[in-house]
Amino acid sequence: MYYSVAHSELVHGDGAQLAHLGEAVTFDHNALYKCIREDAGSRFVVLAAPAARLYAACLADGLEAEGAHEWVATRAKEILDLFRHARRQVLVLPSEISWLSGDIVSSAVQAYFDERAQPVFRVRLDDMPELLPVSLLHQLVGKAAVEASPLLTRLDQELRASMGCVERDAEVLEQEVAISLSGLTELIDRAASANQTPAGVGEGPVTALDAQRALVADLQNALLECQSELEWYHRLASRRGGGLEQRRIEQERDAAVKERDRLRAENADQAFTLEWSRRDAEQLRDALKQTRNSTSWKVTAPLRMFRGGSVADEVVE
Repeated sequence: MYYSVAHSELVHGDGAQLAHLGEAVTFDHNALYKCIREDAGSRFVVLAAPAARLYAACLADGLEAEGAHEWVATRAKEILDLFRHARRQVLVLPSEISWLSGDIVSSAVQAYFDERAQPVFRVRLDDMPELLPVSLLHQLVGKAAVEASPLLTRLDQELRASMGCVERDAEVLEQEVAISLSGLTELIDRAASANQTPAGVGEGPVTALDAQRALVADLQNALLECQSELEWYHRLASRRGGGLEQRRIEQERDAAVKERDRLRAENADQAFTLEWSRRDAEQLRDALKQTRNSTSWKVTAPLRMFRGGSVADEVVE
């Protein structure tokens, strides 16, 4: 049995337990797919995460918004493709299982491959590693990015449906909130103490001026990241808006072409009908002329006059 991690940032901390999952291999879609096809008895566990956490892992790894969006979409498609082509050989698990006891995870993995039982895990506060405020911030950004993208939203839904289930205790959420508030409090304290820290000789960077500079630099970096995010979403929205406008124009053009073709066909039919009507009228005029110039018509003229016929009907020269 083998296991692979979708992104290295998903598994961190000294408490990660992965040896019970088998031999570690690099996540390479083509290589894994080839191995699965060649060895029907092979088993693979892919440690993944919902799209928001994959996005957060990319941000933590230094990718910008657009690069993170493309990476998450590509990796999610690769994971889903492996799972769909080899459900009996591939198990997708949330990366949180690396925090749990090896016995619990091994039993669930074995039950999946033997009995097709969908794994369900429960994560308690004692199982979790230490989380940093920046990690939670990345996850919030990732969640917003996924909600803003229909593609990532759809892929996220499919990933969640394909992965084993993780249920978190309420204490876990409380801990995440506490960590976030602690990080914000620390930032506020740094801003408040910047003007109170005495500058001394030999203190190096720990002076009031250096603290102010560091705080300004942090704020500038945060603003640049936010601006980059907004610019990327604006470009994305512009491309989508342009695409919709282009599709609307194409639909109107197609409708106009169909209407033109219909009118051309109708015009051709009318022209054909008009030509045959003209020919019929000429034939009737010729027949009438021949009849009025015939001997029998002239001989019977007095009789028609007696019955009240018109003089104009008599002879056509």
